[in-house]
Amino acid sequence: MDMYNGRVAVVTGGADGIGRSLTEALAQAGMTVAILDVRGDAAQETAAAITSAGGKAQAYVCDVTLYDQLEATAAAVKADLGAVSLLCVNAGVGAAGGMISASPKAIDWVFAVNARGVIDTLRAFVPRMDDAAGPRHVCFTASSASLTSPSGPLALYAGSKHATIGVAEAAAAELETMGIGCTILCPGLINTRIWDGARARPEHFGGPRFMPEATGDHWRTTGMAVDWVAEEALKAIFACARYCAPIDVHSANDFEMRACAIRAGFALWQDRDRTRWPDPA
Repeated sequence: MDMYNGRVAVVTGGADGIGRSLTEALAQAGMTVAILDVRGDAAQETAAAITSAGGKAQAYVCDVTLYDQLEATAAAVKADLGAVSLLCVNAGVGAAGGMISASPKAIDWVFAVNARGVIDTLRAFVPRMDDAAGPRHVCFTASSASLTSPSGPLALYAGSKHATIGVAEAAAAELETMGIGCTILCPGLINTRIWDGARARPEHFGGPRFMPEATGDHWRTTGMAVDWVAEEALKAIFACARYCAPIDVHSANDFEMRACAIRAGFALWQDRDRTRWPDPA
């Protein structure tokens, strides 16, 4: 932890939910935090709260689905605060529906943020991490939904989070060649307002949509405390752990079921006529 004290962190989607808890925890650890969010007022409020508590933070308006904005913001952060040591690729959105039943706008939005937005955030910020002294690290916020088989009313979201973890795992090897560590955060259900994420949906994806407050009852009554999840994420980052999965027993069981089904597929191949697939020399 001490190695990051006084250094610069970036958190996308940092104005609320996991992002806000990460910014607060990083500021408490002595880092200067750049808070990126599509909602400028919320980002400013979060930065002001951190500053009033004695931390260092600065807000930036940034839509991760717009690469030009990401590039401009990455340049501004480096000019304002210095080289980035820790990049939290956290911005993520959820939408109800399946791959077939969801609206085209919802599909475009969810994958633009949760998949392409992850790639473009890396493209904008990682080259500017070269000048950072000491350890450098990237933390990706995926989901327990990326560890299990997507199903149910949030299948579209779960499928997009499989894309998130796929991008993160693919990037990890590339980052390693640059001397940059990687942690992939896969939390279970958390008490955040992700269920109302469309309230910040840009106009080019259909504009804002506000869900009834009762929609969030499930998250409020059964979700994990977001501050605890952020604490676990920081422990993993500072320990250079590849994965951090604060999940419930149900999610763990679903992961084991998926792993068993995949292993059964391996067994099916092994039981076939091996003469048709000779072992490589």
